[in-house]
Amino acid sequence: MQNAPFEQKVKASLDSNLQQLDFDTRQQLASRRQQALTKPTIKWLQASYWMPAGSLALCSLFAAIMLFNPNNSDKTSNQDQIAVFELLDNAEELDVITDPDFYAWLDETLAEDEKIAS
Repeated sequence: MQNAPFEQKVKASLDSNLQQLDFDTRQQLASRRQQALTKPTIKWLQASYWMPAGSLALCSLFAAIMLFNPNNSDKTSNQDQIAVFELLDNAEELDVITDPDFYAWLDETLAEDEKIAS
């Protein structure tokens, strides 16, 4: 133990300084030391510390379940979104959709399909 002589010197110095203090100061130091020793230790696992974090995690879990629910009955909106993304991904198809001749051709094709179906 290399620190033993150093610790002894520090302890001796503090003890001599304590003896030089007046009685009232020593009493105050002793009472505060006793208060510090009898004070209950604060546990970090108490509910008051974890309640905000737990409630935030629970709300995040509920939001994730609501957003990513596989039993969602609105499947058409997903299909519409996929179609829009496919159109935006391919610039040629976007040009075709903005062409008025495309709509005329589409009407003719749909009319022919209706005639065949009926």
